[in-house]
Amino acid sequence: FGDWSWDSTRTYRQEMQFDKFKKHIQNRGHRLVIIEIGAGEHIPTVRNKSERTARELGAFVIRINPRDYEIDEDIGVGLALGGQEGLEAIL
Repeated sequence: FGDWSWDSTRTYRQEMQFDKFKKHIQNRGHRLVIIEIGAGEHIPTVRNKSERTARELGAFVIRINPRDYEIDEDIGVGLALGGQEGLEAIL
């Protein structure tokens, strides 16, 4: 995106915190549910992170998106809804 002056310090700290969180989940034997809202296919960064995390931790993804809701049924379910409507549907 032309971010030639990108400072990765904050991103690095966030990744370290996320790694600690994932280890905590694994050590406790909890099963994680990832609720993904509005992440489309044009810039798939969030979708890829959700899917990788689901496979890594045995998590379950609920993908809410009116158009780009498809997901491998082995790791989640897609809801062809807007954000608020999707959250209301799962509550």
